[in-house]
Amino acid sequence: MKEHFIKLTKNAFSFLPYFKNHYKLFLTNLFYTLSLFIHNIIFWKYSSFSSNIMGTYYVAQGYDTASFFAVLTTIPASIIFVVKFETSFYEKYKIFCDSIASGGSLKDIKLSKDRMISTLKRELTFITQVQFILTLILSIIGVYVILPIFANDSHAIELFVFLSIGFFLSYLTYINIIILIYFDIQRESLIIALIFLLMNTIFTYFSIKLGEDYYGLGYVVSSFISYILSINILNREIKRIDYRLYSKA
Repeated sequence: MKEHFIKLTKNAFSFLPYFKNHYKLFLTNLFYTLSLFIHNIIFWKYSSFSSNIMGTYYVAQGYDTASFFAVLTTIPASIIFVVKFETSFYEKYKIFCDSIASGGSLKDIKLSKDRMISTLKRELTFITQVQFILTLILSIIGVYVILPIFANDSHAIELFVFLSIGFFLSYLTYINIIILIYFDIQRESLIIALIFLLMNTIFTYFSIKLGEDYYGLGYVVSSFISYILSINILNREIKRIDYRLYSKA
């Protein structure tokens, strides 16, 4: 590395000016990423699972273990989204954008839009159905096979199913945000990510106050509401996407 990076380039921070025009993208990613971890942080400090290590580090072992294994259940959706969803959708998306940018006829624009929306709905339905089935299967395997072997923590086993559902919904929310960003709908994407973060923070805190029987419910509820919000915004915006893109072309 020292042989390659001989000296610090003067352009190392040349990306900073782009924040002025694209700060919404940065904040959207920041808020969504924080949403994935904020519930753990709150549990570290305020839950009955909280424990302190060496007077410095806080952990909530049962909740952290369940979170770790639950987030692994979304790997299939991640693979499907990159390998199948984006490749199928992008082809129709590019044709639609080209028909607008090149001044295509109204008939061509409408036809390419209908094909794009049809592909989008088909792929969204497919990834939702497949991941839902896999979440159920992996939850059963996790509860009866994986967690008893690797975790051996009754709290983690009880929370695993809850959090698997939560991460399933939060990843679908993420997909909807990505699609909105495809169409440069940055403001709404930022709002969804911010609402997810705020709700996750509030609901997680109050679920802790309600007692151990409600642990994990905060993340599930906030993920569910965020998903419903994101899919409604996506459905609304996709209906008028030709007008939105045409006005920017």
